[in-house]
Amino acid sequence: MRLQYLLAGALLLSAQPLTTDYLTLCGVRLQIGMLQETALADLSRQCKVELASEPRRPESGAEEWRLSTKTQIPSPVGDVIFDGHKALINVSMPWADKAGSQQLVDALFYAVTAFDAEGRTACTIHARSSVEPNFTYEGVTIRCGRKEIVVSSAHSPAGLRSEDVSENLF
Repeated sequence: MRLQYLLAGALLLSAQPLTTDYLTLCGVRLQIGMLQETALADLSRQCKVELASEPRRPESGAEEWRLSTKTQIPSPVGDVIFDGHKALINVSMPWADKAGSQQLVDALFYAVTAFDAEGRTACTIHARSSVEPNFTYEGVTIRCGRKEIVVSSAHSPAGLRSEDVSENLF
């Protein structure tokens, strides 16, 4: 009997946003647990919304959606991922994309400043790297509760490079 109440409580909690943390993309305040239909309708008012992954099979898998500006030359705004129950599970907002070193420094400064303004000072920092035959990855993650800033660099022997600073809600 007690297990039934615990399971019912867990199901009730899973239907609600999991935290009060949020990221604002396209003028929409996004929270983990938000329903897909509502989030995409609100996001599409100010941004172009495109499916970035294969459509999910019913009740399984995740779907990723890319957001960009509604301009003649679209610029990336971020990504949202929904689970098999059509609830928001991840939001990502790039602070810098294909930027030069000063732009990366500025992006990191503004991302950390935003965290500081939210009172996020109890954080953990992790660095990791991976060397594979076709690419090398280096990244630093600053995690504060359910939000994180990720600074990453990837490059290939063929000369392809990618540097990024992004803020994620999970």
